[in-house]
Amino acid sequence: MPSRSSADKPPASSHHWVGHMPGHDGLIRVNLPLTGGTASFDTPADLHFGHQLHPERPFDPQAWRDRIGEYSDGDISLVLGMWSDDTIGAPYPFYADLDHDVVVRLTPIAENRLLSEQGEEITFGDDGELRIAIDRSEATLLRTQSPAEEEVSFLVSGEATVLAGTLLRPAGDDPVPGVVLAHGSVPHQRDFYRTWAHAMVRAGVAALIFDRQGHGASTGEPRTGLRDNAAGIEAALDFLNTRDDISTVGLWGISNGMWTVPLVAARRPDVAFIAGTSASGVTMAEAEVHRRTTALAEGGVAPKAVKEAAEAWRLLFAMYAAGSGTGTQIVELEDLLAKLRAESTVRTFAVPEYAKHQPMLSPLPPLAPAGETAGKLGEANADMQYDPAGSYRVISCPVLLQFGADDPNIPGEASAERISAALEEGGNKDVTVSTYAGAGHLLESTDGEVVGMTREQATYGLHGVRLAPGVIGELIDWIRQRAEPAED
Repeated sequence: MPSRSSADKPPASSHHWVGHMPGHDGLIRVNLPLTGGTASFDTPADLHFGHQLHPERPFDPQAWRDRIGEYSDGDISLVLGMWSDDTIGAPYPFYADLDHDVVVRLTPIAENRLLSEQGEEITFGDDGELRIAIDRSEATLLRTQSPAEEEVSFLVSGEATVLAGTLLRPAGDDPVPGVVLAHGSVPHQRDFYRTWAHAMVRAGVAALIFDRQGHGASTGEPRTGLRDNAAGIEAALDFLNTRDDISTVGLWGISNGMWTVPLVAARRPDVAFIAGTSASGVTMAEAEVHRRTTALAEGGVAPKAVKEAAEAWRLLFAMYAAGSGTGTQIVELEDLLAKLRAESTVRTFAVPEYAKHQPMLSPLPPLAPAGETAGKLGEANADMQYDPAGSYRVISCPVLLQFGADDPNIPGEASAERISAALEEGGNKDVTVSTYAGAGHLLESTDGEVVGMTREQATYGLHGVRLAPGVIGELIDWIRQRAEPAED
């Protein structure tokens, strides 16, 4: 082996790190102090030097809760929310700018200071005002009086479970329509859903967001089954129906919530309307096959192996639904798993961070012997085979469905077609289905290629999320037209 010259050897305690970033011309140099001092970075090609770096502070969801809400100076309006669960990663704060279809992740750098991924610095003053600054521009935003917020709680029928939530209401004393917001698979707590709740309030509707059973301030054991989620939605629906300040009640859902919403609406003729984002029109099993194989393909797994993984997952989900596997299924599964174990692109596939927290969400099938996996299936789970088309056939209220054409989590085109056909078969004439080109699961448009993680991971982390133009406007206009207060 040739020896290295002293010029090639890094210094023992180097405090400079350098590299190139795709899309950026020139070098990036990070300067780390050896003992104390301030870290910084340079972009020499731009003649920019000494940009300060800050240590990231741990995010405290409980402390942040007092700051959540809407802030405005008359020109700029921001809704502060948070991803408060740690089910697929650490909690984090964000803001939503509904006027510009933007949702921006925030990073705390001090008790009252945060940096946004758009380059802004946000500071909270002693009187609760929010100052937002970028370059040499600065604005001071105050907490708005609308929507009015009321902390509420209600019982799940037939149980001792108490669900805790927040009712956001437009200004005024007259009765208004209400809407219950149904969770996706994650997060389980209410404040992630404020982006859509505040949009509902702009449409003149009172929006109820709540913590799912066993999470946040809600009591009971955590449950994620379809029927358990439906029980929570029905409890919220019943609660709003008891209030004198609510005239009619509709349902909105996103992702997994749009399995729950049609299930409830199909048996509740008092549901006034349905609005949904990324509603699956196929079974939960088939939607999961789509999600996982999309992630595998994006992660560089060979196309043939992606197809084999899809068939493996279909077998596993059929076995999971039944609670056991037949001898034939186990033999077929082992044959597919053997091929996957031998595939080099499977061995080098980088398992997403969220799958390390929740292994059952991993895009890769478990590569252990099929018989071993079959012995760990547990109780039968009929949710995997629930087909929402059957529910949509008996729903007669107005329906709005918004899809992303590039949704990595559900087959958007097939879902739109199956749900539309089911509603038409049932005679529902008031159906609006919109598909947004280039949009993903949150109806976000991602400019350019995601590098270093899958698009799904970037979406979960709210990295670079800009909602497709018109998404929020369409929702507000549609709700305003359909959710009219009941005539006396």
